[in-house]
Amino acid sequence: MTTTLAHPFRIDANGPAVTIEQGSVRHAAEACGHIISCTAGERALAPLWGLIDPSGTRINPDEIRATIGYAEPGLDALRVEVTESNDNTVAVDIDVDWASTDDEEG
Repeated sequence: MTTTLAHPFRIDANGPAVTIEQGSVRHAAEACGHIISCTAGERALAPLWGLIDPSGTRINPDEIRATIGYAEPGLDALRVEVTESNDNTVAVDIDVDWASTDDEEG
């Protein structure tokens, strides 16, 4: 299987850049993180990535799931859980994997 650079870019203790296997669950998780860690339109080379700025509104799990599916149709958001705390912070927990497709067979 081919590898790609991990994100965020980092160097391991022995000196080489950290890589991950393309198509792995870790790769899916990192791609999901890329998609939801920016606002819509923020990335000029990936304009479909990012959430609409949720400032002043509640974070909607369905919107997160839709954004992931729209930005990267190959990803399947299996579970999206949003937890609001009394200290005005929000935690988002997402289980994601690569969607299975019929063309993977044979």
